[in-house]
Amino acid sequence: MESGKRATGVVVLVAMMVVLQLMAAPMAMARS
Repeated sequence: MESGKRATGVVVLVAMMVVLQLMAAPMAMARS
């Protein structure tokens, strides 16, 4: 169970990183 929880945490972290990049890309484009 612990390894499953850890895997879920990693997936959540990666998903948050992808969302942050998707949100940051348009803002960076608008700035330049």
